Amino acid sequence: MKKGLFICSVLVVVQLAVTMLVYQRARQEDRTVQTGPLLTMDVAAVQVLELEDRDGRSLVVQKEQGGWLLPALADLPADGPQIQRLLERIGTVQRGWPEATTAEAALRFRVADDQFERKLTLHGKDGTREVWYFGVSPGLRRLYFRVDGDQEIHSLQVLAHELEVLADAWIDASLLHVEADQVERVELPGLTLVRGAAGLQPNDLSQQEDVIRDRLDTFIGHLTGLTVTGVLGSESKAGFDLDDSFFSYRLVLADDSDRGYTLYRPVIGEQEEEEAIGADSNPILQVSGYEQLFRVAAWQVEDITGISREDLVRPLSEGKALSAIEAQDLFVQ
Repeated sequence: MKKGLFICSVLVVVQLAVTMLVYQRARQEDRTVQTGPLLTMDVAAVQVLELEDRDGRSLVVQKEQGGWLLPALADLPADGPQIQRLLERIGTVQRGWPEATTAEAALRFRVADDQFERKLTLHGKDGTREVWYFGVSPGLRRLYFRVDGDQEIHSLQVLAHELEVLADAWIDASLLHVEADQVERVELPGLTLVRGAAGLQPNDLSQQEDVIRDRLDTFIGHLTGLTVTGVLGSESKAGFDLDDSFFSYRLVLADDSDRGYTLYRPVIGEQEEEEAIGADSNPILQVSGYEQLFRVAAWQVEDITGISREDLVRPLSEGKALSAIEAQDLFVQ
């Protein structure tokens, strides 16, 4: 009896061992088959990036001569590094064990063909096309996703706002930047700066005055480095009544071209305030040479409009005294 039980026990152990071995081999074989990148398209070959959200809103970003443009905003430049980061992140995703593979899970995670949070379509140079569906979040800074034609559902470290369908989220925030050393003249209310041997300084600077160089350089940096926070196209502009401008200035560049800047406070028109496009506190900027209106960072505008000549210039004796005090402090240290 004992011998029979022993033999049965041995057979059960052997059977379990064989089952586990077969299972492990099957998993290994399956893992071998499922390796490789999920994106089959070459990232460098992507020419058009198309985004769509669950409400049917869409955005197209197109590559032209090495740069990314926004057709919805009259081909204004898009944020190339931002787009490149997204493409590289997708391009490095490797196939592994999926989170799920069923049609029911695709609906639940909102990565189905007709039920999704975001749909990303990549178009290649040769007409190739690849579609990724992004859904709900499984955890911090991650979204479920599924590639069109594939049952496997995976997750990726990406945020929903990195797949935004609003053009403002993709605009190149530095598109209005000008190289400060290319500015020859600045014309402001009550103040004109001209370039001399010591750089830009007030044109009426007397021999008894000295510029406060760090303040002046910061001020010029704000004038030439305005950060775009949004763009108003022809349709968006229709939703605004622009009040009288509250500040204007002009930059004359080394190539004899010039740029005029006019700042407005937006006044919402007849439409309901909650529906008004851009009902925020950022001022509206009109720049010569652009058909669009821009929203710019309010803090930069405050630093520009709040500066007067007296903030940038001091009596020469004060400058010398300050230098002596600074030198004494340095000696003590």
